[in-house]
Amino acid sequence: MRSSSELTLWPNHLKPLQDELASSWLVRLAHAHGYKSEQLCRILLGRARPMWNRDVDRQLSEELREALRNVTAISAEQLDLLGLTAYQGIVSEQVNANGNSRWILPLGVWHRKRRMSSLMCCPMCLATDAVPYFRRSWRLSFVTVCTKHHVDLIDECPACCSPITPHRVDVGKVGLIPRKNTLVKCASCGYDLRSVVPTKAESKLAAFTRTLNQAVAVGHVDWAGRPGMHSVLFFNGLRSVIKVVLNRDLWTLPIGTEFERHPIATRRRAMQIAASIFNGTPQPLLQFAYRVKARYVDFVDDPRLCPYWLLTQLSGLQRSQHPRRSAVEIAAIADAVERKAGRASPNRARREFGVNLSGPGHSRFRSQVSDEAFEWLVASVDHSISRAHDPSAKLALIQDKVMFGLIRAVGWGSSRLCRVGLDEVEASLPLCGFARGESLWFDAGPLAADCAAARVWWFLNEMRPRIPNSAACGRVFLNTTSGLPLSESAIGARFTKAVRIANLTASIRDMHALKRMP
Repeated sequence: MRSSSELTLWPNHLKPLQDELASSWLVRLAHAHGYKSEQLCRILLGRARPMWNRDVDRQLSEELREALRNVTAISAEQLDLLGLTAYQGIVSEQVNANGNSRWILPLGVWHRKRRMSSLMCCPMCLATDAVPYFRRSWRLSFVTVCTKHHVDLIDECPACCSPITPHRVDVGKVGLIPRKNTLVKCASCGYDLRSVVPTKAESKLAAFTRTLNQAVAVGHVDWAGRPGMHSVLFFNGLRSVIKVVLNRDLWTLPIGTEFERHPIATRRRAMQIAASIFNGTPQPLLQFAYRVKARYVDFVDDPRLCPYWLLTQLSGLQRSQHPRRSAVEIAAIADAVERKAGRASPNRARREFGVNLSGPGHSRFRSQVSDEAFEWLVASVDHSISRAHDPSAKLALIQDKVMFGLIRAVGWGSSRLCRVGLDEVEASLPLCGFARGESLWFDAGPLAADCAAARVWWFLNEMRPRIPNSAACGRVFLNTTSGLPLSESAIGARFTKAVRIANLTASIRDMHALKRMP
């Protein structure tokens, strides 16, 4: 057997089609030369390295990529677009090359067989294609209809109910002889998938799916009054809503099953409900929550991980479930909890009285971050600053340190930090330290208000002018790359990231807890 470096260019070095899956292209490549898909594997990799006993669509191995470049002259960029890992940073933060990932349908690989119906297709696309092939988008769990032909996708052979497995259509003695358009046949019974009479798709679902496909194509979406929202943030919010749809409206069992493991009929129904909810305003979402009796916490397991745009749309639900309470009522509840539990615990208040008293105004119930934990957080940021090589990244970390000091010592939250302007600083913070020409001591310990203010003045004089376009903006804290003002969600995300890097998620629950109690 020759090594991949010895392989020469094949006569039919056909290139992948638009949005084609790796497995689809590999089968077409094999059949174009009269090979079976398993023969292609042995020619390119040898007998010792099988190819079809894994999900080849997730990521092609380096050995296979090199061999394919030698025999087809395909570019590295084209190979990258064949794999599902190209969706990383678009539909989710990470797409695992091995293992399950959000929004990617798992195949249930068992040797060379597939135990799950996780490859979908549109019969009309296969029938009208000049060269039939399988799309990458047919492995996305939220895509259940074809937006081109407005019909429902199928994920199994209608004749024998077997999963769609194009790479096995030529396997065994009864396998079909490799020839043109062989991959549109069922690998189990030979049924031609192009002859399926599809079901017309629901119009709202087709329009919503078109919006989702566009978000995948460009990496952003205009939604909820926020133009240019990053697609990952949108899909994270969509997933939170889908979870409630499955567990509260459709009552799927077992509760908590990942969306990708539900049959296509359930996923299609869940996406239909989501299509009616996601029209850009909070009213349909709140109406849905009231109808299924969903609570705020059903949508938001952890506010630090839930996208800010969804939190704002759910704010009406949060207010209705946690009404504003007077100081007298809060004090009475705190006294009752202390008599029963020995201390004012928000968990105890929630369990005994059914109230949420962990907000910023409920200081007796708020967990306090220790001075030691804050020291560790600042030390971690200092360590990140010392390791950063990119000037913009280093500047952003220095800015983080200044903001965290204001949170701790002055009590400002993310909403105040993102709005504070240069003209407000002199009125809000004492003119001290660097602003008066004195030396500045950057201690790592717990900050006093005047020391935190001195850091701000030092930052304004020495660091902020290095930010591009900073002179054109009147806000204090900016994006160190673009020079635009930092948003509240961006500040919250940077704080969460810093706490996670410092391994302090158990000690610093949220930005509230960092504020020093009076």
